[in-house]
Amino acid sequence: MKMYKQLREYLAKSGSISNAVIQYLIWKDKGKDKTYIVFRPNGGSILSSTLGNEYHVLVDFIAPDNDPESIDDLVTNIVDYIMKNQFDECLGSIQVVGAIPTPITTEDSRIVYRLQVSIKHGN
Repeated sequence: MKMYKQLREYLAKSGSISNAVIQYLIWKDKGKDKTYIVFRPNGGSILSSTLGNEYHVLVDFIAPDNDPESIDDLVTNIVDYIMKNQFDECLGSIQVVGAIPTPITTEDSRIVYRLQVSIKHGN
């Protein structure tokens, strides 16, 4: 399974993402009243079959247009979950890179947070 999809499985254990529309690679807007989470690869270290590897995953959190505060709470809950659960048997070590970033807005004024997550997988 691809690392960004594995990260989604890990975050599902938090219980925080069950009400969001989960997407991979590209955000496809299917309604302005929904919360979206988009997972995509974002680089990492040199990959080796004999050494541990570091994968970066970019996770976009897009707020519904009628509730911008909800995305702020969701991102805080996800970051807290990762900080309290920095090791997973399948993934290895998981950390948020750069803390919680400044949110950006879409053309229709919806808030978007872009978290970068580092996963150190293997020996």
